[in-house]
Amino acid sequence: MRRPSRTWPQRLLLSLNIVVVLACLVAAGGLAWAYNQASALPRIDVATLVVEVIGIAHGFWVVLGVVATLRMDGVATLKTSLLAVLGTFGGALIG
Repeated sequence: MRRPSRTWPQRLLLSLNIVVVLACLVAAGGLAWAYNQASALPRIDVATLVVEVIGIAHGFWVVLGVVATLRMDGVATLKTSLLAVLGTFGGALIG
């Protein structure tokens, strides 16, 4: 069952919410952390777009996987992705 897509006011409010949260982090002194999170936004947007286009029922898990595995450089992303895949296979073998 596919959920209805968000209206433009809902998307605007979500975008404003992200901006407000990042502004609060910058004001609180978390500038480096806020920069790293802001640089991840395009990747999260692409993952959300893929979920919307394909129509995955539980797309939250796809976006959460992107957030959990993507890093600032390719080597760290590859390492994290391989660890996630190995952990999944290991859990499947055990369970």
